[in-house]
Amino acid sequence: MKFRLLGPLTVVDDGNDVTPRRAQQRAVLAMLLVRRNDIVPVDDLIEALWGEDPPDTSATALQGHISALRKALGARRIETRAPGYRLQVGNDELDAERFERLLAESRNTREPAARLELARRALELWRGEPLAEFSDQPFARSEITGLDELHLSAIEERMQAELDLGRHASVITELERLVRAQPLRERLRGQLVLALYRSGREADALNAYQSGRKVASEELGLDPGAPLQLLERQILARDPALDLRSSTPSLPEQARKHVTVVVAEFTTPSSDPEDAERLGPLLLRARALMESHGASVEPLFSSSLVGIFGARRAYEDDAERSVRAAFAIRDGVGDTSVRARIGIDSGRALVTIKAERVDVAGAVLTEASRLAAAAPFGAIVVSADVRRAASRVIEFEPRDDTSWLARVPRETRPTRHADYHEVPFVGRAEELSLLERARERAGGRVAQLVTIVGEPGAGKTRLVREFRDRRSDGATWREGRCLPYGSGITLWALGEIVKQEAGITESDDPDASLSKLSAALESIVDGDDRTWIGSSLASLVGARGSTEGDRDQLFAAAQRFIEGKAWRSPLVLVFEDLHWADPALLDFVERLTDRVSGAALLVICTARPELLESRPTWSGGRRNATIVTLPPLADDDTRKVISAVLTDARIPPQLVRRAGGNPLFALELARIVDASGHERVPESIDAVIAARLDTLSPEVRAAATDAAVVGEVFWPGAVAAVGGIAEAEVVERMRRLIAGDFVRRHPSSSVRGQAEYAFTHALVRDVAYDRIPRRTLSEKHERAAAWIETLAAGRAADRAELIAHHYGAALGFADADSDRATRLRKKTAQFLRMAADRAIHFDVGAAERLYRRALDVASADEPLRPAILAGLATAVQESGLVHESLPLYEEAIRGLDAEGADEIAAHARLELARALWNVGQTKRHRELVDEAIERLERRPVVPDLARAWLLKGRDLLMQGGDARACLEWMERAIRGAEQVGELAVKVRSMQFRGLSHWELGDQRAGVADLEEALRLGREGGVGFETAMCYSNLAEVVARRDGPAHGLPILREGIEFAERRGLVFAAMWMRATEPLLLFETGAWDEVLERGTAILTWDRARGTTQITRIILALEVEIYVDRDELDRAAPLADELLPMARRTGDVQALM
Repeated sequence: MKFRLLGPLTVVDDGNDVTPRRAQQRAVLAMLLVRRNDIVPVDDLIEALWGEDPPDTSATALQGHISALRKALGARRIETRAPGYRLQVGNDELDAERFERLLAESRNTREPAARLELARRALELWRGEPLAEFSDQPFARSEITGLDELHLSAIEERMQAELDLGRHASVITELERLVRAQPLRERLRGQLVLALYRSGREADALNAYQSGRKVASEELGLDPGAPLQLLERQILARDPALDLRSSTPSLPEQARKHVTVVVAEFTTPSSDPEDAERLGPLLLRARALMESHGASVEPLFSSSLVGIFGARRAYEDDAERSVRAAFAIRDGVGDTSVRARIGIDSGRALVTIKAERVDVAGAVLTEASRLAAAAPFGAIVVSADVRRAASRVIEFEPRDDTSWLARVPRETRPTRHADYHEVPFVGRAEELSLLERARERAGGRVAQLVTIVGEPGAGKTRLVREFRDRRSDGATWREGRCLPYGSGITLWALGEIVKQEAGITESDDPDASLSKLSAALESIVDGDDRTWIGSSLASLVGARGSTEGDRDQLFAAAQRFIEGKAWRSPLVLVFEDLHWADPALLDFVERLTDRVSGAALLVICTARPELLESRPTWSGGRRNATIVTLPPLADDDTRKVISAVLTDARIPPQLVRRAGGNPLFALELARIVDASGHERVPESIDAVIAARLDTLSPEVRAAATDAAVVGEVFWPGAVAAVGGIAEAEVVERMRRLIAGDFVRRHPSSSVRGQAEYAFTHALVRDVAYDRIPRRTLSEKHERAAAWIETLAAGRAADRAELIAHHYGAALGFADADSDRATRLRKKTAQFLRMAADRAIHFDVGAAERLYRRALDVASADEPLRPAILAGLATAVQESGLVHESLPLYEEAIRGLDAEGADEIAAHARLELARALWNVGQTKRHRELVDEAIERLERRPVVPDLARAWLLKGRDLLMQGGDARACLEWMERAIRGAEQVGELAVKVRSMQFRGLSHWELGDQRAGVADLEEALRLGREGGVGFETAMCYSNLAEVVARRDGPAHGLPILREGIEFAERRGLVFAAMWMRATEPLLLFETGAWDEVLERGTAILTWDRARGTTQITRIILALEVEIYVDRDELDRAAPLADELLPMARRTGDVQALM
């Protein structure tokens, strides 16, 4: 059993919530927990419940409460001990005690990373304000004060550990927030001052100190304490003692590397000591031979050596050199009485590099030993991997299915020395010409789509850069990159483009983002459309608009935004790495140029061939679309690339051949040769980049691998957090990485106060990442997640999928059954759900995938699980699979009820009610609405309560025809919507109020309400509800003035909905249009339109739209006496009408 005080009072027994529901029982339990394992007198309990003047029945009532608690907690849990009761709480059963124990362990731990881990675990137990519902009770006040003090102490411990690990830059924002909340807390202020100082912000550090001094003087009439005053003096003196110092000795470098292992075994004719003595000089000679070929050599047994190629420094030709070393050892034995046999294998291994030795762990060492043991004396036996890598220079013959005998070396290759030079842009004149022609057509205001496709390293990005640098037509360039996390960050590239145009940085808060977006719209979009476009695009810039919208509306808004910009001046959009894009973004990009008209727009995409494999019809058949495929460079052009680095007169032909016409391969090959003085031709680009990384110092190489954890784009603060080093050190190491052309610095940054860097190629990042040992990847990903989470602060939802990626990766590399894995599982599920909640408003498919991943991650007893299920159900429903959503909703509601999450459970009931309405189960729909109202009316008004009142009134009008009752419910819904600021609910409620007025005979009031709702919806940027207002107003006007007057309003509504991407609303109005046409006598047109509408609706799962059209068609065929056509339609219609209770259809 677990008792939780650090937040709402909760008791969990074997995964079940057994918290008392009655307030007085919770108060008794809280008092017993505060004084756990001690006797609490009856008089104290009575006074806590009823004050100084308790009723005569108080003792009896208290006994009843104790009895109820014993029933919930177990009969033996509460003992009766004169003069009161005693609650028995065991070790580790109360979260407050676990919190204190973890905090004490953190304080007593020297190593900063361990201290940080313990402090984090303690703080994760904190779920909210402790004992909040009893804060006015004397028995709780001192306990609350003590717990709050411990909470602040734990935060201080965590901050100190972060500072000791060199993460000063990443904690500044959080420390500033904490100091604002606790201005007199001197330790927090001192930590902020130190963090600012270590980040190179000396003036800000002194200002933070002076602010604290002023507060202390004004509030307390005192000067700061001695430690804070000393800190100021040290800053003024720039005392080196303030600099970050390592508190632990340097650890061995560990990396996952591709190595080649040589095991050489030697034997003598006998075990005679004199024979064995001859092995000593031979082992020394063998060691020297392997080391001269570049191996790290260690003894394996008394008569064996192991040589490791690629451990301290990787070379592309490690396999070749290992075999040459083996030849040298075999031929150098000389003494015929000593025999040697050698086995060689290559593969991935965990390499530990110490000052004095190299250790390798993995199957590669075992396999090399096995090959040596199986080899005949005097032979060299290699694995398939070694033979494949070295066969160009070594002759082999098969020994069995998995091993080969090395015979003789082929002709050796010369080596070259080279210098770095500017790399020429060659072999892409035709591709540049295609881009130029597309630009000319776009300049003629015919939008163009160009997709540049090529293998990694083929020069896609370089081609785009050259095209941009050679243009001087004044076009605006906006670029977005698709990221490769999971199914990708939903619409990340599109968001980057919008943010660039609006000048929004990652550090802007939601209000600032909206303000900048609105300012950008002023010069791009006409006044009537600014509101709805800004509301729809808000989610792309990390804010929330007044309408949630959906993916179609968001894309419609993005199209208008881009179109407006391109109408005014030439615009070039670049979407990089489109092969990583979500299907939603692919659809948008592919169709964008078809939908934009009269605009000077050129869209350029770069992608790997995987894009065409997954989308074989990409841009096919479009006159304004071009695919530019980058073929391999010709040999002459490849030589030009290599000659920029290798300046010697003759370039090895095999270097050109092995580059395969890939510019990056050629460049990396040439640079390896230049940096090392050896010519090495790689089997793959992985080997090339791995070898280049090994030319770096360990410190700089570590910065590259830590940056790889953050991602293809990264910032010094994030890299410092991942690596646990000072940010200033990261900046210095970035300079060296830039000099070596591993990374580049962006001219601008999306994070305020941080320079932004990117790897020169995604493959560089991939190879660097793959070197990190799995056991440390977990902690590094967690640090990256924590840094992004802190940076995002109030905008965590905008980065939730990225944060979830890092926490998920940390979880994947953690010990499955550890407490840490449990914590990471919770974090991952939390942010996956947050990302899904955000995505559902514009990309239902992405939201569904995220919810399902969250369910896969969440443990069976995870409190968030029911809420995740509810979100998944909504995503499934929105995707058109309404029937499949029903059991998900039911399971979610059961879980939410068990958790006592009334508000979320009520929301799930309303969503289930909506699903049931769509499939015609109106009775259960009404029951759920009533249940939601009953639960929500116990609390202050929330948006879902106003929505429930709206649904209740709508049902009374649409199902029962009770306009007067509907009018009363709509008044309540409107008041509630105004109270909580839910404009969409207000607009919809005003429509039904107007319809009720109309049905009650007050036509003027009815039309006035509908017209006012339409005005409010348009001005407020409300989408779906405004579209439906057009529909209702059109029907009312048609009834009053005739169909000819209602049809223009309806068609305006259809245009409104389609312009905003509101597909279902537009189709609903298209289904309403035949109702008005029917009254004009245009029956043939009604039937023609009805056929198309039925096809559309049935393809997406039959809804009420089908019922409307079927009812019209049946009536037409009956009136025309075509009963043979009417009968099958009526057979389909009647079951639907019975389910929904549609009296008109039944009649």
